[in-house]
Amino acid sequence: MNIEQYNQELKERFPDISKIEIINNKRLMVHIPRNLLQSVTEYWFNELHYRYIIVTAMDSKEGYEVVYHYSDDKSGWVMSLNVLLPHDKP
Repeated sequence: MNIEQYNQELKERFPDISKIEIINNKRLMVHIPRNLLQSVTEYWFNELHYRYIIVTAMDSKEGYEVVYHYSDDKSGWVMSLNVLLPHDKP
């Protein structure tokens, strides 16, 4: 499977994904609403066995932008899961 095929599969499994950016042939940035955080994370970690790398965060005017970074060590892909959390309910 290539990154474009995986992109389509992810959209079909989670139709509420806000946006998926193909950064290059080894990296995806997946923007999700807050309510998908647990289900996408569980899918990547428990079903696909992606390795958690690190989480980064930034305080912006819109809220807290949190980015979870995962690696698929079999393919060499790096997947980043981006979620915006409101300041009043992080």
